[in-house]
Amino acid sequence: MNGSVDAAALGGVIAVGAFVQRMTGMGFALVSVPALGLLLGPADGVALVNCAAGLVSAVGLASTWRQVRLSAMVVLVAAAACSVPVGTLVVGLLPGPVLLAFLGAAVSAPLLCWCWPGSVWRRCAVLLAPLWRARRAGS
Repeated sequence: MNGSVDAAALGGVIAVGAFVQRMTGMGFALVSVPALGLLLGPADGVALVNCAAGLVSAVGLASTWRQVRLSAMVVLVAAAACSVPVGTLVVGLLPGPVLLAFLGAAVSAPLLCWCWPGSVWRRCAVLLAPLWRARRAGS
């Protein structure tokens, strides 16, 4: 592939991810990481998604900053500040094929829990219930 095709593919993936995030409020990384991981490799794909996600979020924040709930934002920013360095360390330590398998599992697991018949979904719901209660208590 030549440079212009690569740039168009990267831009298209980021545009689709940005559209999904703007429409749903989430999903940028879920849409972008698998494709960019295949196009650029897992480490560079994750790094580009992190940078692009920051830019997309800043643009969204600029247009909706009056609706931001500061208490919820502080919790999310603190969680990101704790987890991004750990993720960066993991990306640097794992070999490419293992990281691609991990990314695939991280994207597939929530979908499987959601789509699987009752008993598995209930187990996922039991695991996620404390997070849901904490989120609802904060709003």
